[in-house]
Amino acid sequence: MKRKVRAFNTVIKVENEFARYQPLINNEYTELLALSVLARALRKCEGIVLCHYVFLPWGYKMIITGDPSQYSAFMNYFGGELAKCLKESLGLSYENIWARKFDEEILHSPLDVNKAITEIYLEPLLKGVCQSLKSYGNMSSWNMFKSALKVRDGTVTIEVGEVSQCMIDKVKRDITEVDESQIYLKLNKKIRCNIKLEVKPFGWKKCFSYTKKCGKKKMFNKFKATLSRKIKESKDEIRKKKKRAAKGRIPLKEIYKRYKPKRRKKGEREYIRCSHKKKEKKIKERYAFFCIKCDNCYKGWKESSNGQVVVEYPKGAFVPTGPPYTSLQVAPSLEEI
Repeated sequence: MKRKVRAFNTVIKVENEFARYQPLINNEYTELLALSVLARALRKCEGIVLCHYVFLPWGYKMIITGDPSQYSAFMNYFGGELAKCLKESLGLSYENIWARKFDEEILHSPLDVNKAITEIYLEPLLKGVCQSLKSYGNMSSWNMFKSALKVRDGTVTIEVGEVSQCMIDKVKRDITEVDESQIYLKLNKKIRCNIKLEVKPFGWKKCFSYTKKCGKKKMFNKFKATLSRKIKESKDEIRKKKKRAAKGRIPLKEIYKRYKPKRRKKGEREYIRCSHKKKEKKIKERYAFFCIKCDNCYKGWKESSNGQVVVEYPKGAFVPTGPPYTSLQVAPSLEEI
């Protein structure tokens, strides 16, 4: 069985898509649900640093760093709780919300991070979701990104109402504007306390030796130049989408709009992730040697049926029960790397 190994000081881009609907529209009701779940996930996994995020009608994209042992716990909690809230809103019981498990991509260098940030903030414009990044509000961290320049430690904190699954009512397919405002007010009345959502747009700087001492303003200007260049390259496409994009908030009934997710690319997923390519290569070589040694042990275990052959398993390998008798011997493993 393959293992997923994540190293410290690793910056990861995570994303996921919905299986059928587009519930994360630019609406104050869905914005409250998404931000509340995100804040609760960060409170549960305190070792996670949220750098950037964007919510799209068909999914989300984030850039995170921090404690690698909490990556899966954070994403699974966020995805699970958001699915519960959206199921209540859509009135679904057995249907899957997500098309698959979240995808993650390691960002090896500041250039990769810069490129990923540009793609995240550019997508709402390219897809015609909003007129401008500023008008998209807290559905993306763009406004927080700019606000972080004025804060000394680069941390932007906003307060969000804490919403749970039991507080949410089903949204009717033919809901009117009056009913929409009432359902939002009703949800706000049920909120008993607020929760803090912390975003650190420059929290990934410490992960690379040559960006630790780099100033926030300098890094923002580099990103802004990259974003401006990309906007110029795609100005015709953005102009077309901008004409169709809705001005301001979108009606809540649009959460029932259908969506067909893209197919995942074929091929093996990357299970060993490290910010340093040389170390990653070395880890993969050691891990390949570990797998070969395990395979040889399992072949010996299958071939010997009389129990007289003693198989020496490497440290960390799964040891089958029953004959032949096993003896553990320390061998090169992931713990020694």
